[in-house]
Amino acid sequence: MLRSPGRVRGLLRQLPTFDTCRCISSSQAVSAAFGSTLPSPSKLEAIVNMDKMLQRTPEQIGTLWQEHHAKDQNAAVLGSTEWKAYQARAKACPNFVIPLRKPQGGYLTVVLQQQLPIVIFTTLQEFYSLKDQAPPHLAITHYTELLEDKGIVLAKADAISPHLISVAEARTLMTLMYAFYSDPVSFLHVHNFNHNPAQFSFAELAKELGIGTDTPAL
Repeated sequence: MLRSPGRVRGLLRQLPTFDTCRCISSSQAVSAAFGSTLPSPSKLEAIVNMDKMLQRTPEQIGTLWQEHHAKDQNAAVLGSTEWKAYQARAKACPNFVIPLRKPQGGYLTVVLQQQLPIVIFTTLQEFYSLKDQAPPHLAITHYTELLEDKGIVLAKADAISPHLISVAEARTLMTLMYAFYSDPVSFLHVHNFNHNPAQFSFAELAKELGIGTDTPAL
């Protein structure tokens, strides 16, 4: 169903303040979202041979990780400095909204919830209606097992509902998430959304992503 941008902004205003939503960022919330089955293994050893990985350089590991996920191009490698900065910002600002342009026209507004090492994405409408019971449609899992020895964190995105968020769109959202949480200027949107909602402008955010005010919301 199409909604006007004003309707989207109305839903954003009606959401609970995100200072009071920090309880969503918990292991209990992850369990509630996925039940007993996570979209990806929670341990890196279930995906790769850790003994062999520890014999390789960080650069080699990063290349192998990207090659392993080359089909969907849904993997990322974060250096130690990148990870620590991202982790701190994710803890301080655990929630954000991203308007995702759809190929059939219009855009879908998704809400991301930082529950590190997992980040889950649901739709704004479902988050507004169901809160922590909203079904996840995309999950990004971070693996920190190599951080101490190799100084890197491996990540992968899983499109749980490809009819709603495709594999290609999952890759787009993953890229945007890291961009918003790493670039100081872009992070102002995230900070305002979490801590200064009166200064947060959904219209400005959408404009930066190439979505005009006349683009219908899905």
